[in-house]
Amino acid sequence: MDCLDAQSVISSSLDREPVEDAVLAQAKEHCRECPACSAFVRTLLVIRHSPVPAAPDDLADRVMAAVRAEATAQADADAQAAAAQADPETTPAPQPSEPDEDDSAASRRLPSRTSLLMRLQHVRVPAWLGRPAAGWIMAAAVFLVAAGVLGVEGLRQMSGQQSRSTLSATSAEKGASQDAASPSVPSSASAAASVAGGVTEAASPPQAVTYNGIVYVNAGQATVARGTLKQVGFTTTALGETGSATRRTVFGDSDASHIYIADKKDQLYAFARVTRAYGGLTYALTSSELPAFGQWPALPTQIQPPQAPDGSPTFALVGTDNSGVRVFRLSSATITLGIAIAPGSPATDSAAGNPGWTWWEPIR
Repeated sequence: MDCLDAQSVISSSLDREPVEDAVLAQAKEHCRECPACSAFVRTLLVIRHSPVPAAPDDLADRVMAAVRAEATAQADADAQAAAAQADPETTPAPQPSEPDEDDSAASRRLPSRTSLLMRLQHVRVPAWLGRPAAGWIMAAAVFLVAAGVLGVEGLRQMSGQQSRSTLSATSAEKGASQDAASPSVPSSASAAASVAGGVTEAASPPQAVTYNGIVYVNAGQATVARGTLKQVGFTTTALGETGSATRRTVFGDSDASHIYIADKKDQLYAFARVTRAYGGLTYALTSSELPAFGQWPALPTQIQPPQAPDGSPTFALVGTDNSGVRVFRLSSATITLGIAIAPGSPATDSAAGNPGWTWWEPIR
């Protein structure tokens, strides 16, 4: 594999395009041995984990003001055109608008994305402006979405296509379909996060089990027939039932992202593997044994807990993921061995609420 091929494969992998494992392995091996390609990969990772530029503070207000002015001018022009057809001599000539002298200064101010979104969500198009104005409003909204100022939910609300209650459901659906760059956690009756989206709603321990050291969270009653599953191993857990932990059979299928365990009533439940992505790799949450529901995943016994908030001496900071969560590695190893997440991660992260450090190992 030459440099061009290796760089193309690595770029595709970081862009989450499908790449064969064997081809990706060859590209990584080439980049490890080639100084130029190694520098290329480091540059890509720096760019990928750099903070997203923010829009000017009053961009939303200025865009919407311009939209309203344009819509009003269009309405006046239409009215004048209609009047001109009836009596051309009485129609006043349109007056040019004055430029905004504060444009350059305003463009240098940085925004609060949340405040911009809140302001935009309450924009209402006056009925007298008519359908053309609504089109201008939506065009501005699309521009703001592209600029990173307005979210999709705000766009839908501005268009009047959804109520606030519907927007809440849409946000949950959006979380459930996030790409692989975001942490993935399944839901449960008392779990803190939603399925695959990692949207934490409450800082309570999840309904989790461990199997081969990997954390799986209760995703509800299984929707697959037991006859389609095969026995893959055992785990010791009390689930959410009273009494001590017992040895239970673990079932699985061709999709390694889920396992299945039966309760005392022989009701089969699905458990989904908790994952996150960083540096082109997908990592699974690991933990010491979780003998019952309601316990936080903890560092595996072979990982020494750090002595300081900065992770030292056990961990060293390597950067942040696409969600802004700080990522650490072992001080004596690379991220290919695993990564650690500190307590206090944002509410949108799958580790949110956990009072301790968590350890994530790459999925082979």
